[in-house]
Amino acid sequence: MSYSRSKFGDITSQKSFQVGQFSVTTTAATFASGGLNSGVRLNPVGEDTIVVGTGGEGVLGMTNGYDLDSEVFIDIDDLNKVFVKADAAGSTISYIAS
Repeated sequence: MSYSRSKFGDITSQKSFQVGQFSVTTTAATFASGGLNSGVRLNPVGEDTIVVGTGGEGVLGMTNGYDLDSEVFIDIDDLNKVFVKADAAGSTISYIAS
C-alpha cells in the first residue's frame, strides 16, 4: 500500500472502487456483500423519498431511516450493512464505494 503523510494523517490509495446504480423498492434491501476500505457515497436519482439505515425490513422504515434527500457519504466496512427503502417502486440511487 502506498501512502504519504499529511497534516490529516496517513493518506492511502485505494486499489479499486465500485460504481453503479441500485434499484430501491418499497421493501428494505441491502447491496450484495462487498468489503470496503473507506465507505460508500450514495446519491438519490429523481424525486422519490428514499431512506437509508442499518436494519432490515423490521427495523428500517420510512419514519426511522435517514432521509436520503441529497448525496451522503457513509464510512462503513461492508456494503451489506447499508439498507435502503423507498416510498415508491422504481426508485434508484447511484453509488461509488471503495
